[in-house]
Amino acid sequence: MSRGGTPSLRRTCTARSTSPSVWNFSYREYLQDWPTWINQGSTDLIHPQVYRKGPAQYEATLDAQSADQVGWDEEEVIGFYPGVLIKSGGYLVTASDIKDMVQANRDHGYQGEVLFYFDGLRQFDNLVADALKESHYQEPVPLPFDRASASPQECSSAQFECEWERSKAKGNVPPYIATDSEVANGNGYQARGLAYGEVGDGSGTTVERLFVVSTKDSLALHVLDPANGEQLSALDVSSVESTARPLNDIGVTDDGIIYAC
Repeated sequence: MSRGGTPSLRRTCTARSTSPSVWNFSYREYLQDWPTWINQGSTDLIHPQVYRKGPAQYEATLDAQSADQVGWDEEEVIGFYPGVLIKSGGYLVTASDIKDMVQANRDHGYQGEVLFYFDGLRQFDNLVADALKESHYQEPVPLPFDRASASPQECSSAQFECEWERSKAKGNVPPYIATDSEVANGNGYQARGLAYGEVGDGSGTTVERLFVVSTKDSLALHVLDPANGEQLSALDVSSVESTARPLNDIGVTDDGIIYAC
C-alpha cells in the first residue's frame, strides 16, 4: 500500500496499525524493524508490546522504546500507543498496577494504549475496567484519524456501513470462534489471524478472499467470501508441524501469495 493510501481509503480515514515486539528484541528475533517502518511512513499507529508484569518493569521497558532511545520520528506517526499486558494465563494485573502503567504512558507523552487482552477487563467483577474508568478513562476520546483527512470530525463511525455480521447477537457465530465458556476459561485465543487479499482460484481467475487462522479443535485456515462472510473452503495444513500453536497469523501479498506463521 502506498504511503497515503488510495483515495477511497483516505475518505474512510483508514490508518495502518502495527503491533510489533519491543525494540530491539523485535528486530533480533523477528526482523521487525519498526523504527524504520515509522520513519519510512509505512505505519500510522504503532503499538509495541510492552508486556511486563508490574509498573517498574513496564516503565523500564517503556523508556527503551522512546524516540530518543530508538530513533523513530515522532512526526511520522499518528499515534504511539504501547501494548499493556492485563491478562495472561493465571496472571491478571491489579487495579493499582494498571493505573501506574497507564500513568507511565501519560508521563511519557503517550495518550493511549492497547490492552492485552480484552478478557482481563471483565474478570473479577470488572476490576480492571472499573479501575481505568475511575482514573484515566473518565472521558471518551476520539479515535485516531488519517492525516490525509481534513479534520477528526470527518472520521466519525457514521461513515462506515455494516455489510455483514457474524456474531452471538445475530445467532450466526462461526464455528471457529470461541464460545462464551471457552473465553471464561481463558481459552479465547482460538482465532487470532485474519487477512484479506486477491488470490488465484486455481483456474486462472483472481478472486477476493478472507482468510482466518483458527486452532479451535484442530488447526484450520478458513477461506471466506468477503462479500458475506460465508465459508467457502479451507487451505491444506497437513504439512504444518503439530505444536501448541502451529500457526498464529496470516497475510496476503499484493501479488496474491499467502503467508502464515
